[in-house]
Amino acid sequence: MSNARPARTTDGGPAAADLLASYARTTPRPDLIAHEPDKATWEIALGEALNAATRDGLSSLPLLIGGAEWATLADGLTQRAELLELLLDDIYGQQRLTGNGLLPGALVCGSPHFLRPLVGMRPPGGRHLHLYAADLIRDAQGQWRVVADHTRTPAGLGRALANRLAMSRAMPELAERLHIERLAPFFADLRAGISAAAERSDPRIALLTPGRFNPDHAEHAQLARYLGMLLVEGEDLAVHDDRLYLLTIEGMKRVDALWRMVDPRLVDPLAFDSRSRIGVPGLIDAMQADNLVVANALGTGVLESPALAAYLPRLSVRLTGEDLRLSSVDSYWCGDDAAAGPCADPAYDHITAFEGPAVRALDRVARERVARATMPVLHGGALTPRPFTLRVFLTRDTDNVWRVMSGGIARFDGGDEADVAILANAPVAPVSLLTAPEAQRIRRNPGTLPARIADNMFWLGRYLERTEGVLAILSAGWGRNSDGEGSAALGGPLHTRLAGQLIASGAALAKGDAFAMALDDRDRPGSAITLFARASAIAEDLRDRLPIEMTRLLRPSDVAAGRNARLGALETRLAALAGMTAETMGRSAAWRFLDAGRRIERGVSVCRLARAFAGDADALNLLLRLTSNAIAYRQRYPAGVTAATALDLILLDPTNPRGVAYQVAALRRHLDRLPRLGDDGLPEAQQAAGEALAARVLALDAARLDEGQLLGIENGLLSLADAIARRYFLRGDEPVRAAGMTLA
Repeated sequence: MSNARPARTTDGGPAAADLLASYARTTPRPDLIAHEPDKATWEIALGEALNAATRDGLSSLPLLIGGAEWATLADGLTQRAELLELLLDDIYGQQRLTGNGLLPGALVCGSPHFLRPLVGMRPPGGRHLHLYAADLIRDAQGQWRVVADHTRTPAGLGRALANRLAMSRAMPELAERLHIERLAPFFADLRAGISAAAERSDPRIALLTPGRFNPDHAEHAQLARYLGMLLVEGEDLAVHDDRLYLLTIEGMKRVDALWRMVDPRLVDPLAFDSRSRIGVPGLIDAMQADNLVVANALGTGVLESPALAAYLPRLSVRLTGEDLRLSSVDSYWCGDDAAAGPCADPAYDHITAFEGPAVRALDRVARERVARATMPVLHGGALTPRPFTLRVFLTRDTDNVWRVMSGGIARFDGGDEADVAILANAPVAPVSLLTAPEAQRIRRNPGTLPARIADNMFWLGRYLERTEGVLAILSAGWGRNSDGEGSAALGGPLHTRLAGQLIASGAALAKGDAFAMALDDRDRPGSAITLFARASAIAEDLRDRLPIEMTRLLRPSDVAAGRNARLGALETRLAALAGMTAETMGRSAAWRFLDAGRRIERGVSVCRLARAFAGDADALNLLLRLTSNAIAYRQRYPAGVTAATALDLILLDPTNPRGVAYQVAALRRHLDRLPRLGDDGLPEAQQAAGEALAARVLALDAARLDEGQLLGIENGLLSLADAIARRYFLRGDEPVRAAGMTLA
């Protein structure tokens, strides 16, 4: 296996030696190089510095490529990108290439990424490809050759950016010393190119991600933040009158362009896979109406088959009048009779032409076996040569001209990576898309809140409060004091009524130990462990919106041994979460929905418990404990407990944060601060429901309360929750609910 030739600066001086010397000077032991060190001491210093700079999966040494060599490589890739665009024009247009045999029809139609419904549809903006990536190797002769084309959803841009940031932190002076080209101009061109293709002059651009279960979700979130795009999922979007809209708590906001990270076969369940849950019904209609730019256009994955490389040389001559300036690794499609020799030769690598198993000849490709060049990597404290593959990215700018990222990713077998540094002739001006700290403008608007995020916040609050309610019943039933110490377990009819509450809430079954089930049974939808797991799942989707301490507390953890230990651990977590919600989250709309969910559940829980335990003194004392009002009651009424005084405290006292009146007042405040659709000053349905509920609570008399009134308040809280959901938690599969919905 051949080593790559040493990278050199454009003036011929070796950059690698300067790079290694720079690293050695950052050693944690500066005494090693305080004087003229010998070669062995210098290598020790270098090894320690490299170890200190390395993070998991990223080599501390970048791949260095000289500017002149890079310009030649970029020229070949630009030609290749233009050729692929012309191929897509023909495949989804007049199909002359397949008609005259220059491109086998089976190679196109056999691809799972060929989307027949798109034949004849010109993509909005006029271009199929807005972003393109190629994997290259360097052979034994030092020639760069393409081994893979990525035209569907080219991955790795976020990693390339993260790798460069990591290298900059490890060696902040390296870019200036070696004249390393910057990555920011490429990302600026990417965003500007997509914007230029859109219909409106100031377009709204969103990055469509499959969601948090996708392994690249963190990369998608990073790119959206860096480029100032909205990070959205299919549930956040809806098509109305052949236009795409983002569903927000302020109404529907028009989206002009999508940077798509979702498989094209899943983006529109009406046009392609009807089972898709991550797409947007009607998306193709918006594209056909020329109202939505999608980057990359759907169906571009048809060019990712390695079999296509066998036909690119003659296609290039036919479509561009030029030979390929950057060759591919020699490949032969086994569906072509002319490739019978290589396809039967074990000296070639045999790979699949399409996704899935290669069961037929046309499913296989014979590819030349090429020894890859190597680059130095720190391994075991020493520099070791490792074969690498280079991924390079291209994007269109505002003039539809291809721009090549001055960098990329060097990838090694096993998944490790290295930054790619392109060396310029002269110092490179610092460029960044990140606003300089001193140039930042003061702002207090947290930005657009998608309806799905608001919905998740609301239910996060509800699940956390429900979990607290279950734990309160378990603590009372098992005789566990608020300080965690044991006391006499509750028995008799009150214990039976507590079990009935658990059964009615879905935390336990009627048969068996209701209390044990309510704590640990994952099959019970209302058990504490199930409710907390649902809160954890929602928090994972909200990790960019919650304080990091909250997301850590909400992650599942090892189950403590012993019933009381498990109960206590969960109580401690919930108490910490409540404190963080109150003290670390800004009072944004997102926080208001989280808190509103808590208020709804707390009010409903208090009403249900009051209906069950508003009786004799023992039942009232249990009611006060279950609603966390026992200490407040004793301080206010030391003489003893009565129904009227207890019910007034837990239901009607507006100063009691554990009481129903307080919850209703808090909900009214939230609704007053949340967006309204109209500017006429009239209350919307959810606000009217909140005001009506507050008036009903205000009119109650603790001495005359009956079960019907309590049930009315409980139902009023649940109806208010429904009104909030109808107004704010818009869904793409529902019609627009109000004529005043913002369509901007």
